Order: sequence, then structure tokens, then C-alpha cells
Amino acid sequence: MSEANERMEGCYPKKEPQSGDTTHTMSSHRVHFFYVIWSTKGRSKSILPKVRDQLYPYLNGIIKKCNGSILVIGGMLDHVHLLLEISNLDNYTATIRNAKAGSSGWLKGEFPEYNTFLTLHDAKYDEKYLFE
Repeated sequence: MSEANERMEGCYPKKEPQSGDTTHTMSSHRVHFFYVIWSTKGRSKSILPKVRDQLYPYLNGIIKKCNGSILVIGGMLDHVHLLLEISNLDNYTATIRNAKAGSSGWLKGEFPEYNTFLTLHDAKYDEKYLFE
């Protein structure tokens, strides 16, 4: 027996199941990891420290409600990076949609000055893509 096989056997001790013993039933657990990046509209540098410090925990709450976990979150003034763990692959699109839409709506309500930010800078935009 090779050294690698001996180590593996040591990690997974074999125990013969007894008649009627259900403590050693097999189960599986799948986890999917996603690296997600999205930017602000027009790559505007609007994720300032005062926004970021509240935005990241808010995003974490949305992801948790969708039965996911944020493993790492970060970004720059114009974009956000998320490393997500989602066990149910069927929830992936809903999770991302909820995170993007929820955070945009929250940003609009929590920081109303961002509603006029683009107007002040004479930027062209379509309202339906900004905060929905």
C-alpha cells in the first residue's frame, strides 16, 4: 500500500456497518461559488466610503435572505466585487437580481442626493436602469 493511500485510509477510518445501523448513511452537500462584479451606472465614482460602509452590510443581508453567503466583498468607487457561496443553484439569478435591485433601491432611499447626482453633472441616463 502506498504512503498516500495509508494517509487517506487514516483520514477516513473504515467501519463496517452493523445490521440496522443507519448512522453511516451517505449524504451529499453541494456548494457553488460565484465571483460577481457590477459597476455603477456610467462607471460614476459614487461608492464613497460613507456609502460603502453601509452598502456592504446591506448586501450581506440580502444575500443571507436568499440563503447564500458573502465570503469576500470589496470594490472601488465605481464597482463592487462579491465572492458568493450559494448552495441552491436555482437561486443564483434571483439572488443576484435581488442584490442589485435591492441595493439600488436602498441607495436611492438612504442617499437621496444620488437621485440628483447625474442631473447635476448633466449625465444622460434612463431612470429605469438606475434604481430598480
